[in-house]
Amino acid sequence: MMIAIIDEYPIVRSGIQNILKEHFGISRILESNSITSFHDDFEKEIPEMIILSISRQNGNQNIQTIDFIKEFYPKSRIILYDESVDTATVRKYFQSGISGYLCKTGVLTELITCIEKTLRGEPFISSDLLYAILKDRPVATKNAGQKPQSLLTTREYEIATLLINGKKTSEIAQNLQRKATTISTIKANIFKKMGVTNIVTLRDVMAG
Repeated sequence: MMIAIIDEYPIVRSGIQNILKEHFGISRILESNSITSFHDDFEKEIPEMIILSISRQNGNQNIQTIDFIKEFYPKSRIILYDESVDTATVRKYFQSGISGYLCKTGVLTELITCIEKTLRGEPFISSDLLYAILKDRPVATKNAGQKPQSLLTTREYEIATLLINGKKTSEIAQNLQRKATTISTIKANIFKKMGVTNIVTLRDVMAG
C-alpha cells in the first residue's frame, strides 16, 4: 500500500508519516507540499490514500482540488483535515467524494481512527463534527455559559460517563473495541478539557 501526504509544512508531514509507520506499518509513503506538485513529481504513482491539508478560506479551491484528485486518482481514498469547520462546506466535500474529514484541533486518536476506517473503505467524520452537521450548527467552543460537558465530543462524553460510573480504562476499551492506550489518551483529553485531574472531580463537574 502507498499513501500520499499533502501538506505545506514538512514537520506536519513528518508527524503523519510517523503515525502511519508506527500504528499501521505502512512504509510506502510519499509527500509533497501540494497536490499539483505531487502529480508532477510522482506522475507514475497512484496512491491508495491521499491525506490532504486544506484551509477553510479556500473553499472553492478545495473543491477544485478534490475534483483534480478524483480525475487523476479516481480510486484513491481522500482524507481532508482542516483548521476550522463550516458544516455546509463539509457536506460539499463529501458530495465531491472524500472518505474522511478531520479538524486539525482534534485529538490524535481521531486521526488514527479515521485512517483505520478509511483503510477499511468506511467513511469517517469525528463525532462532534457529525453532530454539528446533523444539527446544522457550529461545533461547540469554550464560551462562557456553556455546560462543561458541551466541550466534549460525543465519544468523549460517552467515555466520561463510563468513567464516572466506575468503569476502568480496560473495561471501556473492551466494550468499545478500542485499545486501552487509545482510551487512556481520550481520558487525558477529557481531563484537560474539563479542567480536572481525577475521576471524583470529573464526576462533580459533570454533575454541575
